[in-house]
Formats: sequence, C-alpha cells, structure tokens
Amino acid sequence: MSGAGEASADNAAHKRQINELMREGLQARPGSASIGFFCECRSPGCFATVWLTGEDYDAHRGYPSWAPLAPGHDHRAQSTEEPS
Repeated sequence: MSGAGEASADNAAHKRQINELMREGLQARPGSASIGFFCECRSPGCFATVWLTGEDYDAHRGYPSWAPLAPGHDHRAQSTEEPS
C-alpha cells in the first residue's frame, strides 16, 4: 500500500476506534436513541456525522466490511470530494 493509502486507511481506523469508544461510553442509553457517529470514510478532512441508533450500530458492526458512512462517501478509497 502506498504512503497515502496507508494514511487514509489509518484515518478510517482512527474514526472506527473513536466510534467504538463513543458507543461503549453510551451503552446505558436506550438502544433506540440516536447517536452521532463519525463517518468512517478514508478522507482525512471528513468529520461528517452519521446518526444511528445504538441498536443499528451494534447490529451492523458485526459485519467486518460495514462502516457508518455519510451519503456519497466510500470507505474503500480516499475521497477526492470536499468533506461534508
């Protein structure tokens, strides 16, 4: 993987870690309450919010290829568009 590719993968991984910590810290919230998670696309400038219930986040997180993404964002390639 190229240096830029590694950096963009690291960005997505850091956002995933933050989302995991947020979900862990909010376990006491009702599962149907919406939580603002970070978009896990690889764009380093993206800080878009993806609103999901705790139940939805937990159910989808079991799939390794799933990531919360803002509309039009892609976790497989670094975005060339302006961040949301």
